[in-house]
Amino acid sequence: MAQTVGLQTPNDVETAEIQFGANIGAADGKLSLQSGSDDLRQLIEAELAGAGQAPGVVAPKTLVPSGETRDIHRAGGRYVTLVGSNPLFHLPQDRRPHAVDTNVVTRVAAAAAALVVKLTR
Repeated sequence: MAQTVGLQTPNDVETAEIQFGANIGAADGKLSLQSGSDDLRQLIEAELAGAGQAPGVVAPKTLVPSGETRDIHRAGGRYVTLVGSNPLFHLPQDRRPHAVDTNVVTRVAAAAAALVVKLTR
């Protein structure tokens, strides 16, 4: 299940969505990053690199996302989507401990938390 966190800046001027899609911590998966905003994409890329988890794929900002962030993108909203790949997705074998890399989840969560802090200051 995807999780979305909505943020409002202290001055209530802008909002941004951070969406954690499926499989962000899949063992042997590839982390993908999507954002229609250059500044958000650059910020999260830097935070992911600093956490030791650079994305395997950075989608072009013009790519219309699927799923929950499609409407945000089409409305011109600000968002970051982090989603992984997993050959076991929706299969019974897609379970901890062998299908999940908790270290990846930790690094992605740390990067997202750092982004949240930056966006709220």
